Amino acid sequence: MKFSIIIPTYNRLSQLQATLESVYNQTINDFEVIVVDDGSSDGTSEFLNTVLRKNFNVIHQTNKGPASARNSGIKIAKGELLAFTDDDCIVPNDWLARFESIFNNTNADVVAGFVQNASRSVFSAISQYIINYSVAYLYKMHTNTSFFTSNNIAYRKQVIMDAGGFDERFKNAGGEERLLNFKIILNGKKIFFDPELKVKHFHKLDFLSFVNQFYNYGKGSYLIYKICREELKQKPPFVPFVTYTSFIKELFKQNFILGLSIVFFLLISQFSVLIGFISGFIKTSLRKRF
Repeated sequence: MKFSIIIPTYNRLSQLQATLESVYNQTINDFEVIVVDDGSSDGTSEFLNTVLRKNFNVIHQTNKGPASARNSGIKIAKGELLAFTDDDCIVPNDWLARFESIFNNTNADVVAGFVQNASRSVFSAISQYIINYSVAYLYKMHTNTSFFTSNNIAYRKQVIMDAGGFDERFKNAGGEERLLNFKIILNGKKIFFDPELKVKHFHKLDFLSFVNQFYNYGKGSYLIYKICREELKQKPPFVPFVTYTSFIKELFKQNFILGLSIVFFLLISQFSVLIGFISGFIKTSLRKRF
């Protein structure tokens, strides 16, 4: 089998149904779908047990976080290529075909694509804008950067196995894919980014969930820092400050008022990251002490 599509899900029944429809609308047929229900309580489990699709697999587990859910999918995957998306994304019908073409025509071990905000929430739009700019800038500067998210990415199975899969110490979304990608780069493998390989992301954020998302990124960043320094003996991958100064300059070039508004939320997001990082440090210190 060529592809295994792995989708972790948690309490997003209506969005998951739309995701599955898009996944099964591919122009190629050589794939299986693995959905890992990470302890949902909204009817997702019951729905998944009624799905009658070719090469459709369901795993039910207690809530352990997206890193654990993806690893559960990896363990039973039969495909030589593992494609990942999330339960709030819509993939295009040539999604797998484009992955296949890039793998066949490059020496890539990992192929990552662009994530397009499709939510009407201004907080979702700003969050995705910040993430997308950082990813594109870092890839342009370093080519083999680790800053790619797991809702539009595919790996050669052996490459992800050699790197040990997703680290399950990450209980929330916020850094687990960055650490995995970093390990893959340390193993001498190549990540290819195609900005034209797009998925639509229907991630609904309000102000509090926007802050919480970046807070979790901060906690994840501390865990990455700790693992890199203590276990990998490597300098951790962080977003350099020049990325943000470049981002701000680009915003003001386009529209001063809009740029000013986005910079305000950029500052909030990065303050939230800082608080999350400090929180991770304090919790780790307290565990060591007691």
